[in-house]
Amino acid sequence: MPGGYQSTANLHKGTNQKHAACCLPGLLKEALSSGEHTKVLVDGFPRVLEQLHEFEQQIRPCNTALFYNLAEDIALQRLMQRAKSSGRDDDNEETIHKRFVVFEEQSMPVVEALREQGRLTEIDAAPAAEEVYAATKQVIQQLEQELAAAEAAAAAAASPAAEEAR
Repeated sequence: MPGGYQSTANLHKGTNQKHAACCLPGLLKEALSSGEHTKVLVDGFPRVLEQLHEFEQQIRPCNTALFYNLAEDIALQRLMQRAKSSGRDDDNEETIHKRFVVFEEQSMPVVEALREQGRLTEIDAAPAAEEVYAATKQVIQQLEQELAAAEAAAAAAASPAAEEAR
């Protein structure tokens, strides 16, 4: 089965297969190696620790990950509301509960590892969408400022070394 179809089939079963993300590291490496892009924000990746390790070995270390923290009961309520108009076959309570279990088993170890390493930024996703968006925008702006400062510091540190080599 082609990748997209297999991923859709897994989604409908409530499984969290790595297949859907198998190509992502290569695509990111290609995009980042062009020099045109220096920062990326990837939704829903990595889903398992193996993907995090592969990404960091093949591309570069992850600076930070955003984690939208939301109680399962609120998430279920929102997903069931979405089910009324989404047309998605996987928006049903049984599949949603399976996805919660898979997330806890496979993805929470990624969250915990990044949290322990100080590379996780948590955002409370319980408020209204507008508030979550505002919090996300603020976090991203802060991250961009921090990255710009780090890049400037690295450039300044490299500048005297380059001059000494001449």
